[in-house]
This record gives sequence, C-alpha cells and structure tokens, in this order.
Amino acid sequence: IQTGAIDMACVTIIDNDDVFINFVGDIPPGAPGPTYTVNEDNGTVTVCLSTSTGTATDVVIEVTPEDKSVPNAATDGEDYVDETRTIVFPANPVGTTRCTNFTIIDDDIALEGTETFNVVYNIVSPPGAMRGPIEEAWVDIIDNDNVTVRFMTTDQTVNEDDGTVLVCLTKDRDTDG
Repeated sequence: IQTGAIDMACVTIIDNDDVFINFVGDIPPGAPGPTYTVNEDNGTVTVCLSTSTGTATDVVIEVTPEDKSVPNAATDGEDYVDETRTIVFPANPVGTTRCTNFTIIDDDIALEGTETFNVVYNIVSPPGAMRGPIEEAWVDIIDNDNVTVRFMTTDQTVNEDDGTVLVCLTKDRDTDG
C-alpha cells in the first residue's frame, strides 16, 4: 500500500455574519424607534445609525426625512428641509456609529406646539446588509414661538347700571387654532 502526501486542499468559507443597520437613541415606550428632540431655533437635528458587525466592504446608507400622518405633523419646507443624506460605514469596524444632520426651519410665524416628522433609511450597498429591527426614528421639533396677549386699553369706565362692559384683547402673532 502506498500513501501519498496531499499537496493542496481547497476550503470554502461561507460568511454567515449578517450586518444589521439600526437607528441609535432612546426609544420611548411603545414607539417604533428612537425620538430625537430639537428646539425649533436650533437649526439642525443630528440622527445616528449603527452597524451590528464589521463588513468586508463599505456599507452605504441613504437617510431621508418623511412626512407622516401623525397628529401635529411637521411639514417639509416649512418646519424642516427634505434632504437625503448619505452615510458610509467603512469596511471592518464592528459596531460603528455614524451621524448626519437635518435642517430645521425656524418659521417664527405661529404658535404651533411640538411638531413631528420621521426619518427612514435605505441600504444602497452591499446587497447583504440587512435592516435591523429599528427601521425609523422620530424627530420632535419644540416650538419656540410665544404669543403675548394684551388688553387693548388699560382702563375702562362704565356706569354700574350699564349691565355689561366690552373688554378687548389683542395678540402679537397668529396661532394655530
């Protein structure tokens, strides 16, 4: 019986490490994703995403704000700027976080209360990257507009038997509602 030495062997390694992309931040109870809070006059809001594992190639993500049918929804062009941002996660680093900014518009026209829009992402490449369980984030814009209400006149004189007095108020800006 003759045995020979093996000069060469081929091995195939199958990558089973899925890369998940998630928004980063505190998630309020019952909410689908984190909520970022920003004052209306701040100018920008920063939104962050992270990867679960390292990758052999860069992971490219497009992040976009969206109008949603929610109570007191923020409006594109009036409360924020609808601008798609690209985030690149470089190859190999594990658990990397990347952030981007969105422009907040200080409309200074009306007392609106807190307004909300959401942010979603799309995986551009590589094809193997997967959405994590946190696929959207919310942005709450805190209104900075105040309304001052004043009496139109400082004193009113009427006779006691007139029965009524007309008192007029004025406000310095419009309000929603």
